[in-house]
Amino acid sequence: MSTETIIKLQVGERRFVTTKETLIRKSIYFDVLLGEDFKKPDSSLDGHIFVDRSGDLFEHVLQYMRTDKLPLFHDPANGFNHGLYTQLRDEAIFYGMSDLDDQLKNKNYIYLVTTHFQILTFPATIDGQSMNLELTKELRAVSTPNRTVSLVQQLAYSAEAYHCARHKDHTSPEQCFPGCRGTKGQHDGSRASWRNKTFMQTVLRITNYY
Repeated sequence: MSTETIIKLQVGERRFVTTKETLIRKSIYFDVLLGEDFKKPDSSLDGHIFVDRSGDLFEHVLQYMRTDKLPLFHDPANGFNHGLYTQLRDEAIFYGMSDLDDQLKNKNYIYLVTTHFQILTFPATIDGQSMNLELTKELRAVSTPNRTVSLVQQLAYSAEAYHCARHKDHTSPEQCFPGCRGTKGQHDGSRASWRNKTFMQTVLRITNYY
């Protein structure tokens, strides 16, 4: 049977339930508050210890106490919410959490996200269906629950295309599909040839969350 002491907190207008061991492991504030001189909470709070701070921010403070992981305040459109991290650092200082304070001061949260760009090139058709189908397939291939993919730019341009024996257009013979490989490089005018073609270049932003 667990010997941990259950602690009920009301931080601002929100209530939390955790253990004394979790609270005092990283916080000088709670180590002192729950020390030998700890007084039983006011009965009007149903046994909850009241802390006059932001409950919404304490949710992230408590999660850090439990997991040692920084919260992620980020979206692909606007990037990191540095203002919210600054507010969280104020809470870390109040609760006497030096390790969380150091992490936020050094902006270690930027390592929670990496971003890179990928360029895809497709033959453009009049109705666009072929390009959209290939783009959809590529997006599905790179998308995961911890990754977001957004379209940055699309640019049409003309160039010579390799029209292979399967009647597919590629930017070069090396980009033929596996089924084309048996006929690749045959420039007899009837099976494979080079011709002018419009291509669509698509730039994707891929953001990974850790």
